[in-house]
Amino acid sequence: MNVAHKKGFVAFFLTLIIVSVVILVIIFFKPNTNDPLEVIGIIMSSILGVLSLFFVIKEYRRARNIEEGQFIFNLNQAFIGSEDLKDIYIKIYLESKDPSLKLIGEKDITKIVSYLTFLETFWTMYTRGIISIKMIDDLFANRFFLMITNPRVQSLKLVREYSVYQNVRELEYVWRQYRLKNNLKNLYEENSLNKAIAIKVAQDKFFENKANEPYTFQRLSTKHLDQIIALQNEVILGLENEALLLKTPKDTFEEIIRNESNISLGVFMDDVLIAYCFFTFPKVKESKTYQKRFLLPWLHRRNMYFKVVVVQEQHRNRGIQSAFLKAAKEYASYYKIKRIIATVHPDNKISCKVFEKSQFSLIKTTPVHNNTIRNIYEYKLKKYVRAS
Repeated sequence: MNVAHKKGFVAFFLTLIIVSVVILVIIFFKPNTNDPLEVIGIIMSSILGVLSLFFVIKEYRRARNIEEGQFIFNLNQAFIGSEDLKDIYIKIYLESKDPSLKLIGEKDITKIVSYLTFLETFWTMYTRGIISIKMIDDLFANRFFLMITNPRVQSLKLVREYSVYQNVRELEYVWRQYRLKNNLKNLYEENSLNKAIAIKVAQDKFFENKANEPYTFQRLSTKHLDQIIALQNEVILGLENEALLLKTPKDTFEEIIRNESNISLGVFMDDVLIAYCFFTFPKVKESKTYQKRFLLPWLHRRNMYFKVVVVQEQHRNRGIQSAFLKAAKEYASYYKIKRIIATVHPDNKISCKVFEKSQFSLIKTTPVHNNTIRNIYEYKLKKYVRAS
């Protein structure tokens, strides 16, 4: 709403209130006098009362806006007045433009902690009702998301010690939801802190088995597309029944990876991809088989889908698929997603057993994807339980 429209709306609203007050005085109060001047006096007194209240409220809002502006100004001064905060911000900004620079290292940990402590005060003030996300978004959104999504900062502090920085993680969720609701760009979502922590939680569980130490987890990017296709083709060729794994085109994989909301995760050994999985958030118009389960189609948006998982034959039975599922649960629960849905061929007994062991419930067996029969599994998330 521009300034002219806003002023017009206020004038109209004020006129409407005054007219309403006049009508109420005449109808309900019925002045006990036939003197027109006295009646006019009563009406004018009512109008003046309304105007006085209006200007008191307007002055209060003006004073509050000035106070909020001063508060944000002081916050900004505290930020730019700290050499440590400015120094680390310049480094993460330059790295965001050119990741190959690698400017942040162990020597910066003290400055990183200072920066994160500054950000944690936002969460404290937000939960106490001192500030709103709207107040700080314009000035601090880029500074916040640049910091928490920087891979080196995540590696050195935020992900390595994720149990310590739960407040920052909570703030990321609230802030991203605010920007989504207000049609603002969701900054640097491909490296979101919640996504990184979900993967870390899965890794920690996976590497409890010391025999798994030669493996590495890594987010997949478009540079891995050829390896993904090669692994898919290798696995399909090794199947007695090719229907166990639906072949996915390369352009579909690319589309999934480019969608920053999705999680695309791979497991490597000696830089060779030996397993991958994708968790996706399809549009309402897609996956009509699942939509039929809901009275209102928009509820479909509250689902996350275990799109596909592939593990090279010689690396199975090591808990890779279970680790993928753990990452999915952690990510979904923090983002208030209600269900994780997966489809599995009924003859894929190993995968069916893994899903059932991971507390997925078999909903039904039905034709999906070009009329191929699949078991539909569902995992319901009741509430978020912090990883520890």
